Amino acid sequence: ILSAIAGYIVYKRGFEKDILNQHFIPIQSGTLETLSNILIDETGLADLLKEDFIKLTDITGKLIHNEVGEGIEKVKALITEYKQGVVYDIEDLKSDLKTTEFQEWLKIPVNNFKLIQHFNSKAELQSLLETEKIILSESNQLHKSSSLFNGIPNELTFLPTEKINSDLSSLLSKNNISLALSEFEPVKYFKDNILGKQKNINTTLTDETNLLNFWKFVFDNWFLFENETTIKDSLKHFEVLCKPKTENELSNKVISSAYLSVEFNSANEIESVVKNISPDEVFISDKYIDKKRDAEKWRKIFKQAGAITDLQRVMEVLLPNLPAFLEEKHFEITKQIFKFWKDPANTLTEA
Repeated sequence: ILSAIAGYIVYKRGFEKDILNQHFIPIQSGTLETLSNILIDETGLADLLKEDFIKLTDITGKLIHNEVGEGIEKVKALITEYKQGVVYDIEDLKSDLKTTEFQEWLKIPVNNFKLIQHFNSKAELQSLLETEKIILSESNQLHKSSSLFNGIPNELTFLPTEKINSDLSSLLSKNNISLALSEFEPVKYFKDNILGKQKNINTTLTDETNLLNFWKFVFDNWFLFENETTIKDSLKHFEVLCKPKTENELSNKVISSAYLSVEFNSANEIESVVKNISPDEVFISDKYIDKKRDAEKWRKIFKQAGAITDLQRVMEVLLPNLPAFLEEKHFEITKQIFKFWKDPANTLTEA
């Protein structure tokens, strides 16, 4: 028995040595290769990327011929048994997608599109379009599709919000390929990206364009925000563009400390009153008013956002500070108080 076992071992070793040296597996070029030089690619990536596949994976094996048929399973078994050759599967692909080399390659829009198109064409790979961080953003970073917006309003481009790369988006549209991107929903976006983040948002409101655009976004979506108490209550914390006191000055202030200027309500304006009493106060810029956004709607929005919009609020704000004003201002303040009390038709306290 021992002799028979020893003979089998010698035979097996000889067989293994022989099979590993034999060129017996057909490859795509039409020639035969040894087992150690065979690549079975279950992802289709090697054929798609050619030389790039070698650079990105360091796999130099030759692709097995497409017409091997059922024999491919026998070759897989040999690869597994003798640990020679490569079977490149989806798990290998997912691992390679995380390498620095592959990610840099994916940051080229044409390459990114090529991979997406390939994944989209194969049912077994389609899920990777949602589970892997492979979709190129406008800031040249890679994300899962669900964390990217197909597009965002121009008024919000100053915020660090990721949308799909425009060149990539164009290629996808031309080829009728759609991804599971996030749809832009104003209320959800506000709650996810703006609500409770006033400190960070205000640090970006450092120029006139951003100060105008933030509130234009609020104006354009007021029909949605008006019934959202948490959103309305949060607006008082955000800065607003104000009229400059000197040329080329950028004036901005948290809206709850800013006064409504005459352009938003000429019939019952408070600007002249406040300027006489307290010249250092600031007034919301009339640059918010344009053909699409009228003064009356702005007045209502600014009032609900916490701006000081009427004489009642003026008195509430200024009276506690009366001792701080110069004595000569006391008479003017008193006149304005009586003027306010004397006018029962005052409608400024209405919404």
